[in-house]
Amino acid sequence: MLLAAVLATAFGMLMLVWALTTERDREAVAQAILDDLNQRQKRDPYSDPLRQPLSERLLYPMLQRVGSSVASLTPGGMLRHWDHLLDQAGRPSGLTSESFAALKFFSLAAGFALGAVAMKFFPHHLQAANLRLAHLCGGLLPIGAGLMLPDYLIGARATDRRRRFARGFPDVVDLLVVSVEAGLSLDGAVQEVVERTAGVIGDELRRVLDQISLGVPRGQAWRRLVERLPIPELSAFVAALIQAEQMGTGIAQVLRAQSDALRLRRSLTIREVAAKMPVKMLFPMIFFIFPSVFIVVLGPGGLKIMHAMANM
Repeated sequence: MLLAAVLATAFGMLMLVWALTTERDREAVAQAILDDLNQRQKRDPYSDPLRQPLSERLLYPMLQRVGSSVASLTPGGMLRHWDHLLDQAGRPSGLTSESFAALKFFSLAAGFALGAVAMKFFPHHLQAANLRLAHLCGGLLPIGAGLMLPDYLIGARATDRRRRFARGFPDVVDLLVVSVEAGLSLDGAVQEVVERTAGVIGDELRRVLDQISLGVPRGQAWRRLVERLPIPELSAFVAALIQAEQMGTGIAQVLRAQSDALRLRRSLTIREVAAKMPVKMLFPMIFFIFPSVFIVVLGPGGLKIMHAMANM
């Protein structure tokens, strides 16, 4: 009886609280619960392993296992070189030096397979010396291509990232100047640039801020940026920032001087490219445009002259 009375009292209190709670409050609580569930789904959309992409469930683990085996047989200097190259390329698909070693292994295996297929389908009616030379070239070329293809692709991506960063860097420095002169600190100005800029520049500057927030000295974080993007303009900019920090110079003055220098360099680069254009256009005009013009202009007159001479 006592237990029943306690349960009845508790149930009655709950009903009283529920009755006193307005409908708006209940909707607010329900909405808060739904928002929390949505945020959890956004943070971890692939919490179920079966919902993960096939590449993450199969290819990446296979690359890691093969890469660990290949990396154990690879000199440490080469692994560090690959790691630095991947840093310059922006770590596409989250590649590490071990997974890159696995990619090179699979690419080399594909080159061996292509070389074997090429040697099998060579004509056998050639002379012995020519046949051996054909087998040697046909076998080595795919193997060399398979060995060098990953390095070429990563190097091309790194070059493209440097080009895009150098193209937008003067505008970023102008935005830094405006932000610092408006009263922001250097880190606050960089954060403002990160929020307003997408692509390579935004990603790299966000990485600099993340390293500073983790305790890396500011100068070292900027030097690592130069290591990832070895661009002359960026190297001069970082050197000026570090020198200003060490000597206590006003950062706004340094940024203004760097902005003027970058704008001047961009103007000189544009003039240099414009000056080279006539020379680059000369050979296409001689070999492709002038012959067409001569045919259109002189062709009818030449045909008339030929008919006139034939009737004489």
